[in-house]
Amino acid sequence: MATLKNAVSTLLKNGAKRVDNLVVNNVTVTALESYTRVAFTLNKAVEGYIKQEDDTFEKGETSVIYVSLYSLNSVMRENDDLAFAVNEIGKHPEALQVILSHAKIDIVQEPVVAGDVRTNPFTEKQDENPVAHDTIFNHVVSIELGERGQKAIAKIEDKMLGII
Repeated sequence: MATLKNAVSTLLKNGAKRVDNLVVNNVTVTALESYTRVAFTLNKAVEGYIKQEDDTFEKGETSVIYVSLYSLNSVMRENDDLAFAVNEIGKHPEALQVILSHAKIDIVQEPVVAGDVRTNPFTEKQDENPVAHDTIFNHVVSIELGERGQKAIAKIEDKMLGII
């Protein structure tokens, strides 16, 4: 498995774009069949593909990005304020709605062309299926908790220590 730093470096060398200092205005957690999807509503728009009425996708700007809980766990393990809570958050992913409220994040946007079978830069495994349409995979690479998130993490820490 690649380190976060190496994976980001590889992505950037291969044409990905880094976007720093985004603020998370809202978090929605959805359990899907094969993974847990986390949607972030951001304070400003980033590049993305938007679904059209005819079910095609058009490149534009969007303030909503999607990541997997698995990928978020990777970046949280690298964060001194969050690493201890990754397992607990995995059991209760809806807690991310509070923990990441008004967090500052940096992302790397990985463009992928329709039909490509991509290799996940963080696990170095190939995806099982080719990408159905041109898309941009978003990877959170840095998290700085907001005030509410810091309070929530402190409560999780207290609970884990048996104080609450």
